[in-house]
Amino acid sequence: MLTMPDAAVYMSAPMQRASDGAPSRALVWIVDDSPLETELAATALSLRFDVETFQDGHSALERLASRRAPDTLVLDWLLPDISGVDVCRFLRSNAATTTLPVLVLSVRRDPADVLEGLSAGADDYLSKPFDPAELLARVSVLVRARQHLDRAERAERALRSLLEHLPDVVLALDDRRRVTFINSEADRLLGLARSAIVGRVVTDLLPDLSLDSPATGDALPDLRWRGRVFAPFVRPLPAQSLATTVLVLRDVTRDRVSAEVARLADQRKDEFLAMLGHELRNPLAAIVSASELLTRLPGDEAATTHARQILGRQTALMARLIDDLLDVSRITQGKIELRREPFDLRTAVARALETMHPTLVSRRHHVESRVSDEPLPVFGDPTRVEQVVMNLLHNAAKYTPPGGRIRVTTAREGHEAVLRVRDNGVGIPPEALSQIFDLFTQVETSLARTQGGLGIGLTLVRSLVAMHGGSIEAHSEGPDKGSEFDVRLPLSDLGSDPPAPRPKAPTPRTPPLPGSFRVLVVDDNEDIAEAMAMALSAAGYEVSLAFDGIQALEVAARETPQVVILDLGLPGIDGFEVARRLRADARTAEAMLVALSGYGQASDRARSREAGVDEHLVKPVDFSVLLNLLALRRDALDP
Repeated sequence: MLTMPDAAVYMSAPMQRASDGAPSRALVWIVDDSPLETELAATALSLRFDVETFQDGHSALERLASRRAPDTLVLDWLLPDISGVDVCRFLRSNAATTTLPVLVLSVRRDPADVLEGLSAGADDYLSKPFDPAELLARVSVLVRARQHLDRAERAERALRSLLEHLPDVVLALDDRRRVTFINSEADRLLGLARSAIVGRVVTDLLPDLSLDSPATGDALPDLRWRGRVFAPFVRPLPAQSLATTVLVLRDVTRDRVSAEVARLADQRKDEFLAMLGHELRNPLAAIVSASELLTRLPGDEAATTHARQILGRQTALMARLIDDLLDVSRITQGKIELRREPFDLRTAVARALETMHPTLVSRRHHVESRVSDEPLPVFGDPTRVEQVVMNLLHNAAKYTPPGGRIRVTTAREGHEAVLRVRDNGVGIPPEALSQIFDLFTQVETSLARTQGGLGIGLTLVRSLVAMHGGSIEAHSEGPDKGSEFDVRLPLSDLGSDPPAPRPKAPTPRTPPLPGSFRVLVVDDNEDIAEAMAMALSAAGYEVSLAFDGIQALEVAARETPQVVILDLGLPGIDGFEVARRLRADARTAEAMLVALSGYGQASDRARSREAGVDEHLVKPVDFSVLLNLLALRRDALDP
């Protein structure tokens, strides 16, 4: 607050204008203690005006005693030494600045704060962070208004503009509580023409409204109107033609619904993060234990075999979790691209059953498969449809106790190919059926919690099915009565024969003799590079290592490898630039370049191709796939 001596000093000082008459450009003062926002505002306003800046209120008021008064003041509401309210009230109490236009900047967006600013004498109000273009436009209006309008008319225009754009119901009242103005939100709520509202006493329109309050700004009793609850509050604006009081009705029902939605979203986020941590720590714990077993019992063949099996299962599980997370992210951002081709749905189902066979066997499930005798031609992405079937089988396996039954059927129904996956597991409560495909949703049973998962598998299924122009429904008679998922996909050509199954990748032939085929492995993660080098050496390849881009180019120039396995995220020179330089060097121009990356989207693969990469593999790489690529390259060089 300003002390009285300070106010007296400021008010007694004469206001000075430029000695040569009216300035060529209007002068705008910015009073704000934020250097970044001050610079942003000054840059925008200097396009049209002369600008001076101040970091606190007292500095600006002291300058009034010796410098030309500004044509408009841009005032931060929260200053370090004096509140913007006090600055504004002081300006209005001084005859020399009573008509000075003031635009308030504030991070506070509550209508009560806006009205507080108007009550103190502000002409306009802009929330932070602000749009520089909007700030320039608003200040320009104020500068012009000072030249052509008197203080009362300017204040009324500003008040009308501000009240119109508030999100709450706003009615301006005169000293007899007659409505002089309503905003569009009030117009919508009351359902009457504005001409039928303006001029009426507010309590005639809202008979349940109580305006009996000991002081302006105090809370008033809630108002119920058309099934909703509103919290009213009022603001003894300075006397003007439009209003002496502003009545604001805040939709409490809306706010409560929004708050509940936000609370539930926050709760689901916390639950998901906890689940994610749990699901990632479990396989990590198993991997650590298996690694310890290999270290402590290196000569025990049974223990070594068991440890290798654990490592294989748990790394596959982690890869599945990461792939699901990435797929959800891609789908929500619209970045999934389907590689469409004609295929038989029966083939995708057979492959999914083959892939899931170890999981189903480990849980001792009895799987019954009834495949249609006639072809089910579908035009789509066979890999993604196979993923749909696998996720449904995984879901059935997870929610069915050991020894349970799972039935998979395919059939033609009209112009649709239908896949059904049925189990006799824990079932789905009726109240959960409508949300079972929502992100991060899981059936709340003890079995579900012990079996883990992130609650994203069925979300992926629904999204992928929809991308193929199909639909999916979930059915269950209730807890412990099993569940069924029905997928319907449009048939592509009812009269065509089924396409031939895609050929499987060739099995690697006999490993090459040592020294006959050179491979360079480049990765800045030394553990990954060395583990891959050991595995390739065991398969009969001569392997060299490099841990950054420069070293990779040096080793490649010296040893001229037939294949370079190249991590893309290298320090210094990244893998893309390494690939371009290898292609430009005559010694390595014909080498096969295999990129390894944690990024596998279409844009990432396209960037690899542009750099000269032959194959783009996503980490963690399937080692059998890598061996097949090397075998194909070896055969091409030595038929």
